[in-house]
Amino acid sequence: MSYVELSFIGSKSSLTSRAIQLFSAGPVSHVDAVEPMTGLLWGARFDQVGGRPRGFWPRPASYIAKETIHVVIRVPCAAAQQRKFWEITRKAQGTPYDWRGILAFGFGQNWHKRGTAFCSEAQRDHLQAAGILPKDFFERGYKTTPMMLLTALTARDDTKIMLRQGC
Repeated sequence: MSYVELSFIGSKSSLTSRAIQLFSAGPVSHVDAVEPMTGLLWGARFDQVGGRPRGFWPRPASYIAKETIHVVIRVPCAAAQQRKFWEITRKAQGTPYDWRGILAFGFGQNWHKRGTAFCSEAQRDHLQAAGILPKDFFERGYKTTPMMLLTALTARDDTKIMLRQGC
């Protein structure tokens, strides 16, 4: 059985992280996909970290070393689904960050701009496109928070929690 591994993080020192945690009622504020073999973390970030600009990029795992909350899960899938997930994920490299979409969370609106993404939206879309999550799983996809995605994936009987630190 193949799997997709996701890394969720949170911070008690970052104001942005604390705001996302408060809004989504949970300890995590960001999610990356963990690339097999390389360990690179693929995700959309507003800040310029890990030697990459804003947007959806692979970054070295060392960029999250100081985070206070870290949860890693493995979501089982078929080998073809795993290949599809990584094909989609790699194609998304360089996608601009959807800062308007994040800002709209606080106003209960959908200000998503096509061709942009934030972290949990990108992972959700890639999981759905690969057939790992049903396409109609999230009613309001533009409001998928990292905590919502973590909750949905760990509610599956087959998801394994590999690491739970700080929460």
